[in-house]
Amino acid sequence: MSIEADSINLDNAGNISAATASGEGGNIFLNSQNLQLRDGSSISATAGLAGGGGNGGNITIDTDTLAAIQGSSITANAFTGRGGNIRISTQGIFQSSDSIFDASSQFGVDGTVEVRSLELEPDEALVPYNRVFIPMDEVMKNSCFARRNKKQVRLVITDNGGLPAGPGDSVMPMPLFSAEGLDEELETQSPPPSSPAPDDSGWQEGDPVVEATGIIKTKDGRTLLGMVGSNLPDAEEAICRQD
Repeated sequence: MSIEADSINLDNAGNISAATASGEGGNIFLNSQNLQLRDGSSISATAGLAGGGGNGGNITIDTDTLAAIQGSSITANAFTGRGGNIRISTQGIFQSSDSIFDASSQFGVDGTVEVRSLELEPDEALVPYNRVFIPMDEVMKNSCFARRNKKQVRLVITDNGGLPAGPGDSVMPMPLFSAEGLDEELETQSPPPSSPAPDDSGWQEGDPVVEATGIIKTKDGRTLLGMVGSNLPDAEEAICRQD
């Protein structure tokens, strides 16, 4: 018996059978994209259903996907003869625990059940991923950590371990990190230098004439236009500095 179709569906105890009461079991060839057996359905090439002799037939199945569920079966059994052979070639197989593939013989030699699934080479299944590691020294050397501290600082990044900090807490999605060697340096570092006070002395003969760059308030409360000192801390340093 040979059947070729896009899809073969057996349901509600449906069956494809080449079984015999006595004598040799028949052979079954199935070729489809999808083969489904459900609710007690069966494919059988069993010989000697009446307890007679005969060898079980052969069942050959070539399908993209095979599903055998809800007590379904594929059998090529025998009673006193040799069990048949079941050969299945498929890319995916779904078999429930109550469904069977069997080619045994009650009193003779058991047959074989062979299932060939699509095999992928590991090198073909995996996509190469190129990781680029950046040395932490390069990341840290121009950071605020490096400018605030003269001692060497080490940044340690670790996973969160997969466990929450407490029974009622959620798992942290991000890794943990710690910067070792900062606390003692922050405690001992000197306060930031103050900006120099503007020179509020009067203009003297012979002094160069310069354009006013700001407003100066003198000690006696007067407000004047004048040259404001440019020795101010760098903006990036001011952002990084902790007062």
